Amino acid sequence: MRPRRNRDLDTIAPSMTFPKYQFRRGVPALHTEIYLPKKSGFQGALFAALTDGRRPEVIRKHLTRHLKRVKEILRRDWRELTRRLDRDFIDELAAHIDDIFTGYSMYEVDGVYFAPGSHEPSEVRTQVIRLIFEYRIDDTADDDLVREIRDFLRARVNRLAGYTPRDPAHVPHLRLAEEWVERVGVFLFGFILHRIELAIADNPDLRQEEIWVASLGDAVVNKFVPERE
Repeated sequence: MRPRRNRDLDTIAPSMTFPKYQFRRGVPALHTEIYLPKKSGFQGALFAALTDGRRPEVIRKHLTRHLKRVKEILRRDWRELTRRLDRDFIDELAAHIDDIFTGYSMYEVDGVYFAPGSHEPSEVRTQVIRLIFEYRIDDTADDDLVREIRDFLRARVNRLAGYTPRDPAHVPHLRLAEEWVERVGVFLFGFILHRIELAIADNPDLRQEEIWVASLGDAVVNKFVPERE
């Protein structure tokens, strides 16, 4: 049987309608991945944490109940944030969770690692949870501002104080980006990772020497979206 050829768009009758798409410029994003061994004991806790991540009331309850522990998790490398992490911050995070967490993907990889002090390889199947946090910018924002925010997110700093803006006029927008980064950090470590920590506490067999959270910088989300009517 001869393979069926795709129809040439030029031959489609003018009366026929089909969705038309257009490119939307890349917007800054944070790309993170969590690496865990593929164990059945993690699956229920992972699914619950990732699906509960869209429920403001669950996020608010969890962070409020475990506020002391969440501050301990963040204090070493995010000391300034922990001073401002209170009920108002949590309410703001929960209220805007739809702008932060829009989904996730999961895949598995087979790998080999060497335990400390060992020359013998160990094989392990790793489960990877990929989360891309898109920083939403109005379509009317000029390209210079988009590039400035992108550079700030790539600067590997948690605070605007550690970044030198190219244009002082962008500072108010960068402060909003800084607040967004903080909310992402609290959600990722204070909610998702802490839920994994609680699962390990409930089942010591799941204990790991290290849990890796990779931050893959330079992320940009390019979209091919339907044209607006």
